[in-house]
Amino acid sequence: MFIAEQDIIRSYPYGRKLSKEDTAKEDEERRVFLHFVLGLLELNPWKRWTAKQAADHPFVTGTSNTHP
Repeated sequence: MFIAEQDIIRSYPYGRKLSKEDTAKEDEERRVFLHFVLGLLELNPWKRWTAKQAADHPFVTGTSNTHP
């Protein structure tokens, strides 16, 4: 079963009412986190991230997201 990235991001409640700007920021943070987790959990060892790649990810470094 395939679950779209947007479905995963939106399926967990925000916890409180957020403004449109805060909702967009939260969605982006969730998207970066999801990208990070999926990179770590890749089943194919040739595609799975190395420790260096994971350490340089925006989720870990706190820098702005540069991934598609």
